[in-house]
Amino acid sequence: MKENSTVYADPPYCFVHYSRFYHAIETLVRYDYPDVKYKGRYRSDRHQSPFCIRTKVESAFIELFKRVNKKNANLVLSYSNTGMIELDELIKLAKNNFDKDYKIEVRIQDYMHSTMGRKEDKSRKVQEALILIN
Repeated sequence: MKENSTVYADPPYCFVHYSRFYHAIETLVRYDYPDVKYKGRYRSDRHQSPFCIRTKVESAFIELFKRVNKKNANLVLSYSNTGMIELDELIKLAKNNFDKDYKIEVRIQDYMHSTMGRKEDKSRKVQEALILIN
C-alpha cells in the first residue's frame, strides 16, 4: 500500500467462509487429491478468513486499522450489522487504532437481504454501514 492512498475494504461478515463455495473449483484448478472434511467434503487446507472467526475478528480489524494508519492512508470500510462484530464495537476499535487527526464518518443504508429462498424468511432487513476514515 502506498503512502496517502485510499483503501477500500469489504471483509466477509459471517461465519460462512467464502471458500466453502469454491472448494470444488479450487480442486479442479490445482488438479490434486486433497484430504476432505465435513459434510460438504471441503478441502482440509481451505482458507478461512479471520474476519469470519468470532475469536479472531477483532484482531483482524485492529491489524487492518494499524496498517492503514501507518501508511497515512484513508479507509472506506463496508460492513453489515449482521457481521461477526457489532458496528458500535467496530467504530470504537477504529477510534482506538487511528491517530486522533483522523475523522471517522459512518453512513448507514437499510436494505432487504435475500436469504436465498428460505421458506421462513425469503428476505430480511439488514443495515450496511459505510465507514469513512480519513
